[in-house]
Amino acid sequence: MPFANFFSKHEPVSRLIEAHKIGLGTNSIMIEVGPSKLTVGDLWTLIPPDVARRHNSETRSLKNFRPGWLIDKVITSLMLYCTGIYQTYVYTLVTEE
Repeated sequence: MPFANFFSKHEPVSRLIEAHKIGLGTNSIMIEVGPSKLTVGDLWTLIPPDVARRHNSETRSLKNFRPGWLIDKVITSLMLYCTGIYQTYVYTLVTEE
């Protein structure tokens, strides 16, 4: 299975690059926290700006992407997780919104 080691102990940029390599689109849902769904594109906003700029081939298709600008969906997911209501999250691989 090509996804077997996808979520092993790699650092975040490697995971996002691997998502790009295996064909996940920027709108592919990678993490679900309760009702909140984070896409590959959403997760790129968590990467430090200087690192994100070095990965232009993976980020250039992101609409309105500004390296270093965190988006509301990421904050909402964190708050849902921190409230204790949703203390588990689910990785999904090939769904599109």
